[in-house]
Amino acid sequence: MAKETENQSNKVDEVIKKYGPKVKAAATVAATKAKPYAQSAWQYAKENPGDVLLGLIGVLLWDIDDSLDEIEDSTNISAYVDASNYVDGGR
Repeated sequence: MAKETENQSNKVDEVIKKYGPKVKAAATVAATKAKPYAQSAWQYAKENPGDVLLGLIGVLLWDIDDSLDEIEDSTNISAYVDASNYVDGGR
Protein backbone atom coordinates (compact mmCIF):
# COMPACT_ATOMS: atom_id res chain seq x y z
CA MET A 1 0.00 0.00 0.00
CA ALA A 2 2.79 2.43 0.87
CA LYS A 3 4.59 1.53 -2.35
CA GLU A 4 1.47 2.37 -4.42
CA THR A 5 1.18 5.73 -2.69
CA GLU A 6 4.85 6.43 -3.38
CA ASN A 7 4.43 5.49 -7.06
CA GLN A 8 1.40 7.77 -7.36
CA SER A 9 3.31 10.59 -5.70
CA ASN A 10 6.19 10.12 -8.14
CA LYS A 11 3.79 10.20 -11.09
CA VAL A 12 2.23 13.42 -9.81
CA ASP A 13 5.69 14.97 -9.43
CA GLU A 14 6.57 13.97 -13.00
CA VAL A 15 3.37 15.50 -14.37
CA ILE A 16 3.97 18.72 -12.45
CA LYS A 17 7.54 18.95 -13.74
CA LYS A 18 6.42 18.26 -17.29
CA TYR A 19 3.35 20.50 -17.52
CA GLY A 20 3.86 22.99 -14.67
CA PRO A 21 5.79 25.63 -16.65
CA LYS A 22 3.32 25.43 -19.57
CA VAL A 23 0.34 25.82 -17.26
CA LYS A 24 1.97 28.69 -15.40
CA ALA A 25 2.72 30.53 -18.64
CA ALA A 26 -0.84 30.02 -19.90
CA ALA A 27 -2.25 31.19 -16.57
CA THR A 28 -0.12 34.33 -16.69
CA VAL A 29 -1.36 35.15 -20.19
CA ALA A 30 -4.98 34.50 -19.17
CA ALA A 31 -4.61 36.66 -16.05
CA THR A 32 -3.14 39.49 -18.12
CA LYS A 33 -6.08 39.32 -20.56
CA ALA A 34 -8.67 39.07 -17.77
CA LYS A 35 -7.32 41.90 -15.60
CA PRO A 36 -8.96 44.80 -17.51
CA TYR A 37 -12.32 43.00 -17.50
CA ALA A 38 -12.07 42.33 -13.77
CA GLN A 39 -11.20 45.95 -13.09
CA SER A 40 -14.12 47.11 -15.22
CA ALA A 41 -16.52 44.75 -13.44
CA TRP A 42 -15.27 45.90 -10.05
CA GLN A 43 -15.72 49.56 -11.02
CA TYR A 44 -19.27 48.85 -12.24
CA ALA A 45 -20.07 47.03 -8.99
CA LYS A 46 -18.81 49.98 -6.94
CA GLU A 47 -20.87 52.45 -8.99
CA ASN A 48 -24.05 50.30 -9.22
CA PRO A 49 -24.38 48.17 -6.08
CA GLY A 50 -28.16 47.94 -6.51
CA ASP A 51 -27.84 46.30 -9.92
CA VAL A 52 -25.29 43.83 -8.60
CA LEU A 53 -27.45 43.01 -5.59
CA LEU A 54 -30.50 42.54 -7.80
CA GLY A 55 -28.52 40.16 -10.01
CA LEU A 56 -27.32 38.15 -7.02
CA ILE A 57 -30.85 37.92 -5.65
CA GLY A 58 -32.02 36.66 -9.04
CA VAL A 59 -29.36 33.95 -9.09
CA LEU A 60 -30.22 32.92 -5.53
CA LEU A 61 -33.92 32.72 -6.35
CA TRP A 62 -33.13 30.62 -9.42
CA ASP A 63 -31.10 28.25 -7.24
CA ILE A 64 -33.90 28.08 -4.67
CA ASP A 65 -36.39 27.27 -7.41
CA ASP A 66 -34.20 24.39 -8.62
CA SER A 67 -33.90 23.09 -5.06
CA LEU A 68 -37.66 23.23 -4.57
CA ASP A 69 -38.20 21.35 -7.84
CA GLU A 70 -35.81 18.64 -6.67
CA ILE A 71 -37.60 18.40 -3.32
CA GLU A 72 -40.93 18.10 -5.13
CA ASP A 73 -39.58 15.32 -7.36
CA SER A 74 -38.18 13.46 -4.35
CA THR A 75 -41.47 13.81 -2.51
CA ASN A 76 -43.39 12.42 -5.46
CA ILE A 77 -41.06 9.44 -5.72
CA SER A 78 -41.25 8.84 -1.97
CA ALA A 79 -45.05 8.99 -2.06
CA TYR A 80 -45.13 6.49 -4.94
CA VAL A 81 -42.81 4.09 -3.11
CA ASP A 82 -44.85 4.40 0.09
CA ALA A 83 -48.11 3.77 -1.77
CA SER A 84 -46.61 0.80 -3.62
CA ASN A 85 -45.37 -0.71 -0.37
CA TYR A 86 -48.77 -0.22 1.24
CA VAL A 87 -50.63 -1.81 -1.69
CA ASP A 88 -48.18 -4.73 -1.90
CA GLY A 89 -48.36 -5.31 1.83
CA GLY A 90 -44.76 -4.29 2.44
CA ARG A 91 -43.20 -6.84 0.10
